[in-house]
Amino acid sequence: MIVGYILETNHGLLIHNKFFNVKPSIDTHLVASAFNSICLFTKEILDEPVEEILTNKNRIVVAHNGNVMLSIISRTTNAMARQLAKKFVKIFSEKLQTEDKCIIVCDALLDKIKNELDELEREIVEINKNYQHQSYV
Repeated sequence: MIVGYILETNHGLLIHNKFFNVKPSIDTHLVASAFNSICLFTKEILDEPVEEILTNKNRIVVAHNGNVMLSIISRTTNAMARQLAKKFVKIFSEKLQTEDKCIIVCDALLDKIKNELDELEREIVEINKNYQHQSYV
């Protein structure tokens, strides 16, 4: 089974910890928001609930039918979180389709999707800049 480890970054992005060097959040509000967002997100995208959600203080682990479930939690708007989450899941589902079902997401997979992750990282930075600009206007 492929399991996604979901953690917080300074952009509010929650993703498998192998992809980014980030410190987990111990913010219980964020963990609760993440849990709710994952449930909502998987229900919208998959039209069914997640198979497994495990919480361990500062970590949320999600698995669904052996696939990686990714979620992005935004401290600003749920719409932005869902938009970015959809993009990530699309990319990862396309990439993982060609992989053996038993593969564990690891650094080897990172090499295959490095360009996509770089593009998404730039997009996240841009969205945050735009939001900050709008907030102060």
